[in-house]
Amino acid sequence: LCAKDKGWFNWWTGTSFDMLRALEKRILSYLKTPYRGSFVDVGHCVGEADKIWTLSLNTESPNVPLVLVHGLGAGVALWVLNLDALARERPVYAIDVLGFGRSSRPRFSTDPMVVEKQLVKSIEEWRREMNLQEMILLGHSMGGFIAASYALSYPDRLRHLILADPWGMPEKPKEFENNARIRFWLRPIFAVSKMLNPLWPIRFAGPYGPSLVSRFRQDIVMKFSNVITDGMDISNYIHQCNSQNPT
Repeated sequence: LCAKDKGWFNWWTGTSFDMLRALEKRILSYLKTPYRGSFVDVGHCVGEADKIWTLSLNTESPNVPLVLVHGLGAGVALWVLNLDALARERPVYAIDVLGFGRSSRPRFSTDPMVVEKQLVKSIEEWRREMNLQEMILLGHSMGGFIAASYALSYPDRLRHLILADPWGMPEKPKEFENNARIRFWLRPIFAVSKMLNPLWPIRFAGPYGPSLVSRFRQDIVMKFSNVITDGMDISNYIHQCNSQNPT
């Protein structure tokens, strides 16, 4: 995970695990609560030896711990506005979902149902390694989808489930392909788009990625403006989280 970055892809995108680590540390420096970061080995969930990057706060508290699962394209540092308050009375753990942030980036299955099971398994293996008998699980956006799926598989491990603006995707009807009428000239575009990772524009933009994030997701950057003095730290962090080699 900390190997020296090489290759034309890293050169074009400006990707660097060292820079990602530095940006995360800079953003989290605004916390008042002491925290500890560590890689938790979850074994063979997707890759051979997957590791989940974890922030731990107030672990001395005897109360039921709160576990935070971020959304698509995010990372643990984006909880910076919430961590102090959340960790006031209980242990808090924020994780980089497998395939995101500083966690391992294995090659997931191309079957979405299998991927869902792989992500759920990674959280359960993480819980076992952390020796948490019970937890409060909070998922935001895509993290809400993962958290809900985990709750269905392991309800006995949860004291509470909190879904913050969660994703929800119904199953595609079997007759959809037959009934859908797509204009002839659009079919090649749809065919290509199916093969692309949803975060490809950030990688394609290369060194202009942070500016792209700042321009088109100004709403996210502005949420941190009262705390983070340099707004580009957030844009650069999001860029670094999502310009790494895709999984």
